[in-house]
Amino acid sequence: MKYLYIVLFFALLSSCNSKDKDAQSKVEKMQSEVSELNKKFQSVDLKTLSNAKKQYDESIGLIKKYYFKDTIDVKFMNSLDYYKNIKYNYKTITKNKLIIKDNIVIVEDQLATLKTDLENSSIQGKQLNEALANESNNIRKLDSTINIYLKSAETILMVNDSIANYIKKQTLSF
Repeated sequence: MKYLYIVLFFALLSSCNSKDKDAQSKVEKMQSEVSELNKKFQSVDLKTLSNAKKQYDESIGLIKKYYFKDTIDVKFMNSLDYYKNIKYNYKTITKNKLIIKDNIVIVEDQLATLKTDLENSSIQGKQLNEALANESNNIRKLDSTINIYLKSAETILMVNDSIANYIKKQTLSF
């Protein structure tokens, strides 16, 4: 009977270690996902976006100063409406930039804490599953926010590349 308890004890111990190692590998995978998201976030060239916004501001300043409503050119006004995407998307980017940076740091810290808790066997069972689900959800939300950020940056660059020269040429012809 004594041997049966010893065998059961080691079986239980090895199954806990197996679960902990599985959870640790999940946390490490999540950490690498966050690292990749951070690289994606950092890939945006803010200087190029800033230059596009500066050119937009200069063109709009000239339009406000020299363009009169009685000389409306429909094509130019439609192009100008499209050009205003730079303004709106730039606001989105500047607003979300700091939030995303903070969220990346928070998720990295939470994952590091979770990993430490796993190494110390401080978290197990239902709490562990809830923590893993919570962190997975946080990473999904972070990914979504970063994708919106990247799409806004891409829109600015696309609008600037496609129409900025036309708008500038039109404003200089006033």
